[in-house]
Amino acid sequence: MKTILVPTDFSKNAENAVDYAIHLAKTENAKIILLNAYYVMYLNPESGLDFMVEQGFAMRENSAEKLKQLSDKIEKTEKIECEFISIEGMTVDSIVEIAEKRNVDFIVMGTQGASGIKKAFMGSNTVKVIGLTSRPLIAVPEKASFNGNKSIVFATDYQRSDMKVLKELAEIAKKLNAKIHIVHVVNGETDFSFEEVTLKNFADKVKTKIKYPLVTYKLLYGNDVEKKLSEYLKKEATDLLGVNTKNRNFFERFFGKSITKKLAYHTAVPLMVFHHN
Repeated sequence: MKTILVPTDFSKNAENAVDYAIHLAKTENAKIILLNAYYVMYLNPESGLDFMVEQGFAMRENSAEKLKQLSDKIEKTEKIECEFISIEGMTVDSIVEIAEKRNVDFIVMGTQGASGIKKAFMGSNTVKVIGLTSRPLIAVPEKASFNGNKSIVFATDYQRSDMKVLKELAEIAKKLNAKIHIVHVVNGETDFSFEEVTLKNFADKVKTKIKYPLVTYKLLYGNDVEKKLSEYLKKEATDLLGVNTKNRNFFERFFGKSITKKLAYHTAVPLMVFHHN
């Protein structure tokens, strides 16, 4: 049975990620581990030792109580195996630590903000976890919902490790009878015929390694990578966007300093991040 780790701070945004994880768990026949990390400021000089000890105890009690209530609700209402972990520590460090210790298959985290990708992903704990964990992570934007993942887009720059990512995406797609759209964004000044041959060669390699028929291939031409990809996501009514973080060239192009409000639409699309060398 697969395992999904869902960090939560009990906020509305975290509730949305939990709901997404529940749907994913049903699809993947997975169990859920809820995680809440709390941090106690023991060295506050303005507070007495007794007060700080009481504060730490109260935070532990509150964390465990809320987690148990949520876990019991998921098991009773959704019929999904669920456990919880309450841990004292920094949020990002705790998520990475538990994900490795429990050998989880997915991390599902909520993100905040609806004014652009940079605010939604780069300014949160989510991107910090992405940079530290080796586990696949799904970043669920504030207003996103699980729509069955019928349309999955994977953006590639033809990295060898992309094959491993596509194999994993294909396993998810098979259970949902979903389409996988493999896209490559081309600089408008690049030779079109060369790009078409390159894409065909990549497609041929994919077909030899992945036996899944519902895969399409598309070149997106234009100097504005963010705009082209955003337009395509909207056109295909995308349910999930997959990327490979070891593909530094694409990842930096996509999440770099040039990101603008052109990708505001994308904040409604969950992002699935893989880590393959």
